[in-house]
Amino acid sequence: MPKAKKVQRPTKTTLGITFRGVDPLSWKKGKGYNYSFRARISNNGHQFHLGTYQTAEEAAIAYNKKAKSLFRSEKNAKARNMWNVVN
Repeated sequence: MPKAKKVQRPTKTTLGITFRGVDPLSWKKGKGYNYSFRARISNNGHQFHLGTYQTAEEAAIAYNKKAKSLFRSEKNAKARNMWNVVN
């Protein structure tokens, strides 16, 4: 009898997430996985956890808001490559 294929846990790559500071959180439910997205940012050795969100876009927006407050403007955040382009 052939073995059943093991369902792989979703990763940033398999989900196609390209946002900076956004990671998937996954947990097993039934035969598949459910997941949400965690946003976090670090500056000068301090890491800020910004929460969990239903979509990667929401997490990226939260990241952008914190980046804007940490670096005082969107322009400064972009200059430090700490900005996500969200469509």
